[in-house]
Amino acid sequence: STIEIDPLSPTVAGSDAWALLWAGPAYLLAAILVDFLQSYPAAASRITAVTERSIRAIEDAPLVDEDEDVVAERHRISTEPAQPDELSRLQERRKVYGNSKRHKVAVRGTSFSVRSGEVLGYLGINGAGKTSTMKMLTGDILPTAGSAHLGGMNILTQQRQVRRLIGYCPQFDALLDRLTVREHLELFARIRGVTKEDMGRTVATVMKRMDLTRFENKLAGTLSGGNKRKLSVGIPLIGGPPIVFLDEPTTGVDPVARRFLWNVISEICTERQDCAVVLTTHVMEEVEALCTRVGIMVGGRLRCL
Repeated sequence: STIEIDPLSPTVAGSDAWALLWAGPAYLLAAILVDFLQSYPAAASRITAVTERSIRAIEDAPLVDEDEDVVAERHRISTEPAQPDELSRLQERRKVYGNSKRHKVAVRGTSFSVRSGEVLGYLGINGAGKTSTMKMLTGDILPTAGSAHLGGMNILTQQRQVRRLIGYCPQFDALLDRLTVREHLELFARIRGVTKEDMGRTVATVMKRMDLTRFENKLAGTLSGGNKRKLSVGIPLIGGPPIVFLDEPTTGVDPVARRFLWNVISEICTERQDCAVVLTTHVMEEVEALCTRVGIMVGGRLRCL
């Protein structure tokens, strides 16, 4: 006689199939939830509270040979209230990577502010702590200690409001290879809240300003390094945010493209006096060409301002 076996019976594969049926969606939702929570510093700080407490106890080496301008800026920020034109304000910002046994202090008690109409050049060699400072300001990573406000709002507790104020060009191109130049700009314009009526004009303006009009239908993955960087710099300018962070915007580009980007950034700064720009670089010529103030980082510490 023939024995009929139901493959979905509990004695065969039924239990495993039902487990996959509920576990798959459950773990997917859990992963999305964790990713969502970690994108908000206030929530992420609760998730990593134990680790943060252990590294917060790590002490820095004593301060020696501090520049008088750095001391004066720290004293001003710690004793005086924020001014209306201070769009970016950091107080004793600190970042430690790792844990209490193996760690690296990337940023050591940095304090400074950037006013509207000002371009702060953040100068330093690779590994000085420039990008870590930038990532803390944008909410990309959690600070170990200190406070920071953008547009008068706390970046830990008011991250949703803060994100409406900033444009950010990361150190490495964060482009989607299968999207064209126009599709990139339209995508980020929608994220910035640009209406359908203004979409075409806004995208065309950015492409013209960044000299990308003739490449508008080319995939980002096929662009040259210089044009990728132009697109990365153009994206944070969409919608005219009051605070713009440019993390080494001319890295890896040829001298002609570098000069072009300098001209674009300079035009933005001179046209809009209500905009504050923080520019990180390790090229002194770039600072001289663009910046109204300069902060020099060495070993994670602001040594000159």
